[in-house]
Amino acid sequence: MLSYCLDCAANDQSCCEGKQIYITLGDVQRIREFGIKEEFHTFEPLGEDYLTGGGDPGWNPLILNEDGNRRILAVKADGNCMFLSDKGCTLPGNVRPLLCRIYPYDFTGPSITGMCQGCPISKQENWLDILNSSQMNLETAKAWVEQLYDEIYQERAAAGIIEHTQCRQHADNPASVNL
Repeated sequence: MLSYCLDCAANDQSCCEGKQIYITLGDVQRIREFGIKEEFHTFEPLGEDYLTGGGDPGWNPLILNEDGNRRILAVKADGNCMFLSDKGCTLPGNVRPLLCRIYPYDFTGPSITGMCQGCPISKQENWLDILNSSQMNLETAKAWVEQLYDEIYQERAAAGIIEHTQCRQHADNPASVNL
């Protein structure tokens, strides 16, 4: 983990605070296999940050259930992620939800579009160099974004919301998948 991330966590200014973090079924499986037995996710409607923010216009239809809710990480009473400590995330990197691994990169569909401006690293001129020299390099983030969409589309196909043949269409043209 970068010292920037540790600094944020120690100063109660983490990206893990007050956010609704969507998790895939793959994320749930990885966390359970790691040994977490307690309930760590819930289903809730979109938070204010998703209703007013920009981002990928195709995202919400992909992650919302028929009842308008989505699977998110549970939070503690203070609104912080249940896996956040003063030393950062208590989950190892390969177990963390894909969205957590991808952050601080912004993405639309299967493409990385830049860096989230809410992250202090984004204020550094060499932000990409900083991330590339860490566990958050661009190529790894691209692979995680692809895995994220693969898991979302596979779950949608298994639920009969989209055809299995549409699962890989998103890689070339996410707008071509009809929900």
